[in-house]
Amino acid sequence: NKVWYDTNRDGLQGDAELPVSGVKVTLLKDCETEITTTTTNTEGEYLFSKLPPAEYCVQFGALPTTSHVVTTSNIGDDDSIDSDVNKTTLQTEKILLIAGENDTSWDMGIYKLEISGNVFNDGDGDGTVNGDPISAPSGVPLCATLVNSTGVLSSQEISSTGTYSFIDGILPNTDYQVILSTTCGSTTPSLPTNWSNKDGEHIGIDEGLDGDANGIIDVPLKMSSVVEVNFGINKKPVVGDNTADEQLNPGTDVQVDVPDLNATDSEDGTPAKVTIKTVPVNGILYYDGEVVHAGDVIENLDNTKLKLDPDNGDQTVEFTYITTDAAGVESDEATISMSFKGLKILGNIFDDGNHDETVNGQKISLADGRKLYVTLLDNGGAVMASRAIDSNGAYLFNGVDGIVPNSAYKVVLTTELNGTTPKLSSNWNNADGEHIGTEKGLDDTADGMIDVSILEEDISEVNFGINKKPTAKNLEVPSQINPKGDTQVVVPTLKIIDSEDGILTTVIIKTLPESGVLYYKDKKVRAGQVIKGFNSTKLTVDPDAGAPIVEFTYSTIDKVGVESNIATVTMPFVGLSISGNLFDDGIKDNIINGTKVPKAGETALYVTLVSSEGTALASKKLNENGGYSFDSSNDIEANSDYKVVLNAMEDATDTALPTGWNFVDSEGILSVSVKEINIANLDFSINHKPTATDIMEVIQSNPKGDNRVVVTELMVEDEEDRIPTIITIKTVPTNGTLYYNGVAVVEGQVISNYDKSKLEIDPIDGAVTVEFSYTTTDRAGVESDVSIVKIPFSKVVGTIQPTPRPTPRPTYRPTPTYRPTPTPTVTPTPTVSPEPTATPTPTVSPTPTPVVNTAPKAENVESAMANNPSGDTRVPVVPLSVSDKEDTIPTTVTITTLPTSGTLYYMGEAVSPMQEIENFDNAQLEVDPYDGNQTIVFYYTTTDSGGLTSEPARVRMPFSEVDVHENLNIGDDSVLANTQGAVTTIDVLSNDEVGSGSVIRLLNNSNGSSLWQDGKPVGDATVRTADSLLVPGEGTWDVRDGKIVFTAEEGFTGTPTPIYYMVKDEHGNSSNVAQVSIKSPCVCNTYETKTSSVSSLSTIGLLTMLLLTSIFSFLLFREEKEISQNKQES
Repeated sequence: NKVWYDTNRDGLQGDAELPVSGVKVTLLKDCETEITTTTTNTEGEYLFSKLPPAEYCVQFGALPTTSHVVTTSNIGDDDSIDSDVNKTTLQTEKILLIAGENDTSWDMGIYKLEISGNVFNDGDGDGTVNGDPISAPSGVPLCATLVNSTGVLSSQEISSTGTYSFIDGILPNTDYQVILSTTCGSTTPSLPTNWSNKDGEHIGIDEGLDGDANGIIDVPLKMSSVVEVNFGINKKPVVGDNTADEQLNPGTDVQVDVPDLNATDSEDGTPAKVTIKTVPVNGILYYDGEVVHAGDVIENLDNTKLKLDPDNGDQTVEFTYITTDAAGVESDEATISMSFKGLKILGNIFDDGNHDETVNGQKISLADGRKLYVTLLDNGGAVMASRAIDSNGAYLFNGVDGIVPNSAYKVVLTTELNGTTPKLSSNWNNADGEHIGTEKGLDDTADGMIDVSILEEDISEVNFGINKKPTAKNLEVPSQINPKGDTQVVVPTLKIIDSEDGILTTVIIKTLPESGVLYYKDKKVRAGQVIKGFNSTKLTVDPDAGAPIVEFTYSTIDKVGVESNIATVTMPFVGLSISGNLFDDGIKDNIINGTKVPKAGETALYVTLVSSEGTALASKKLNENGGYSFDSSNDIEANSDYKVVLNAMEDATDTALPTGWNFVDSEGILSVSVKEINIANLDFSINHKPTATDIMEVIQSNPKGDNRVVVTELMVEDEEDRIPTIITIKTVPTNGTLYYNGVAVVEGQVISNYDKSKLEIDPIDGAVTVEFSYTTTDRAGVESDVSIVKIPFSKVVGTIQPTPRPTPRPTYRPTPTYRPTPTPTVTPTPTVSPEPTATPTPTVSPTPTPVVNTAPKAENVESAMANNPSGDTRVPVVPLSVSDKEDTIPTTVTITTLPTSGTLYYMGEAVSPMQEIENFDNAQLEVDPYDGNQTIVFYYTTTDSGGLTSEPARVRMPFSEVDVHENLNIGDDSVLANTQGAVTTIDVLSNDEVGSGSVIRLLNNSNGSSLWQDGKPVGDATVRTADSLLVPGEGTWDVRDGKIVFTAEEGFTGTPTPIYYMVKDEHGNSSNVAQVSIKSPCVCNTYETKTSSVSSLSTIGLLTMLLLTSIFSFLLFREEKEISQNKQES
């Protein structure tokens, strides 16, 4: 019959449905054998006619496209309008055609396969995809994309009615997916922001969902279209922030309403499910009377049941929440914010003290460094809060401390945390009272406590005024010259201080002096007298005669009427004084320094004060430190001239020293003019004459011809220089030629920097005794007595028989200071013939060769500087150096001279002069040095087995009480300090290496005035070193405990003139000269030491050092060379 397009896919021919032409139709007999074929006409009809009765099947050929399929067969009861073809085989069932029958009911309906569906704004979570059709959620168009295993087949925007449909290219028996996305052609599902696939997907309109709600639907297409491929989408619900207006904090345990939570949903309207995400940290959230915790879910929210109890005080309470719609989609978080204003009580603490009945002044938080606190008490006196006053002098209590509206409190000022009783540091009081407000007025009682009543507004300016008791300080005035008679002296300004009033003008004289009379405005002051409008220049004292110490006490009163402590004024009065020291100097360099000594050797010395008329006023023995002092008790008066005389005799008006001693850088009589200041450092310097010792050499073979032999070491010594280096040859030999450094010596020749190895003698041939005389000169230029050197020579053939060695004559050696030297027993000097007789020459045959014995050798030995063991302690003697060509090491040693600064022992017994020791054991030879700085010197010889004796050799062993620093380098010192009314101490040696025992000496000249001006010496006056130096108009520099101290005169405020100093150790070593300076005034609490080495001095300091170094160059050159030589020998 007919093939038609079943457009509506209902399996029935509709009036509007069109025919399909051109479809091949084949008639099969018995459904197997092809009989004939035809095609459908324009009406879609086909016809097989004139058929015999039989069983037939109709077979349809290919459909118009692969997308076409056969509609469902046998729908309804009317065979004339249904479809009768198998979808798969395109063949009808068997048709029994009987004779005379026409059967026109075999039709086939076809259609294209379709996949179609809808997009719903669902969101009700009911398990069915439905709702309102939607095509562009939030204005964003959606697309449906059809894909199969080969990729994207088609993509289209969702229609405005929320539908989509895929027809073209749909194949039967193929698996497809439909993907919902915001981008056409995308294989990844997506939705606009805040939208989700939460409601899922489903094929059909019945209840049910696909497994995953992901925006993808799997469509397994067979032979029929699949429609109602539906998507359900959902918009996320929305919650909004809500900030409530500020309100008064109700106080503890009071709940207030929470503003409405702002939740909406496009599908549900107002969601009823709320989750509290975070709870307040400064309050408690309640719902229906129960505490809400983070994460609590509230179903069917009733906002009137949501309450908040904020913490006390100023608070901004916040919590967050979300809502969940019917589909289970959660909103973003939103914040509810509620501000609460707590009530405050606040005020200030003033250092008041002006007594103007208004609490004001300087705000403070500390009273004498001690913290101040305020404590808040409730109406019952219980502590609510307590805190320290802040650095601005303010305090604050608020609702956090429990302040609530319409309540009464007390505020207490105290020095203790949580203190309930008013309390202040000692010397402070509440005299200025308390007040609420800044206007004039005070509370009834000035007691450190204020009553405060608060309604619903803050209470500010709850202020306290406190006052510090004024201070009167002790005043110690430097000693001053007693004016004598009825002369009054102005009392220095009293030290009265008030932190509020500054300098007070009311003074109370509490007690009067016992050693003088106190006056105010030339009227005697009485004890307890109150002086108002006090003028410090009008307070004077007339001291009693002599050296009284005037003392009186006083106090002061401030404006509030508070009296200070009682302070003492001390004013010592003294007479004028002259003082100084005696130095064992030894260096003629116009600088008086060295070691302070009280004696010249063992002879005590006296200093006598002589008037201008030549009368001895007083005479004093030098004290143990070498010092002396005369004062007013010795009739010293101002504006008078005196002489100070050094002598070994008491009350001497002329000077004299013991034998062997002389003055160096000073005279023995010093003239001094006393004005109105003390004279200090009027010093003497003395020097001991050096010694040279006679020497008698042992006989030796004459070298004959022009041959020379080295002269034995000359025996010279000096108490200050140790070993002098200047030798003068007074007379030369008549029977030989004396050479020094290869040049013949002439009579009177002075040899500086003497080198013992360069003095030689060429005797005339034969048996002669060569004789010459010499002296030594110390650094002070003092020459020793003349000593003689005798050297016997013998003309010898064969073995020389030993000749007894004459004993050198005893020599004077200075006795060490401070310790008497025991007098050693001296063996009488044997008689020495002027010309020793040589052993007669024996008769010798022409052969054999005569046998000659060579004399042994003894060499000088010296130990390094060692610490003196003190007391009766002995130390081993440095090993003696003896040798002999034949005996190798001789065993006989003779001690030819003994040390003068210690005792020599052998095998525990004291050694005597010229003691001969056989089988000598060096380990048995010991020495006990006298205490202090000593140098042990003695001489020895050795004798060989043939009886020949060596030349004498010297043993030298130095001992020191302190470490020796031979190179004393000191640097400049500069400090920052406020000198006004102060004492500035400078540790000048902190940047130097000078060792212990070093002495600091200030530099000045003989008349006591400053030596240095602008870094240059003044005039050609004798330079002196001093312990104290007065700079008129500025102050006094002193040496105290190894430091330099500057004491400013009253009223001096500037920068003092720099001074200079040097250091001398106990071994005679002198340093360079360095500068000390103070820069004042400065913004500093104390001084900051800034020291510099010689290499980093300021320009002025460096030039000054170079200048001063040149002054001492001669001394330092010789001393350093001697030290270097000693180091090399040791």
